[in-house]
Amino acid sequence: MRAMHERLGTPLASRPRALVVDPNPADRASAAHWLTELGYDVRQAADFARARALLDVPPAAIVTSLRLGAYNGFHLIIVARSGGQPVAAVIVSEHDDSATRAEAARLKVGYVVKPLTRESLGDLLGESGRMGRACER
Repeated sequence: MRAMHERLGTPLASRPRALVVDPNPADRASAAHWLTELGYDVRQAADFARARALLDVPPAAIVTSLRLGAYNGFHLIIVARSGGQPVAAVIVSEHDDSATRAEAARLKVGYVVKPLTRESLGDLLGESGRMGRACER
């Protein structure tokens, strides 16, 4: 893993941190891979509880599934932002829903209906790998 980061030319310690939360291992792995390519140091979690435990160091970006059991991705984003630091965020949903889209816009969170692609993730977070402004998509 370190060799891949060295090939990218950015030491791991200086890369912005991202958190990917999705109960589906394949979707989680894809998003984590793309975020790594975009220059992030990526952490992964399958559910809300595990993700919340990873918020001790606030991430620069969160990519999360909407559905996380008893909680949802919006809850996680609100908790992450409660420390006052800016956190770019993307909600990934299986179904397009006007209420979810409106909540994403209200919270200034990117909104993507599956499948998430590298291109949509890059558009929402910025190709540079530095925190971009996640906007509604």
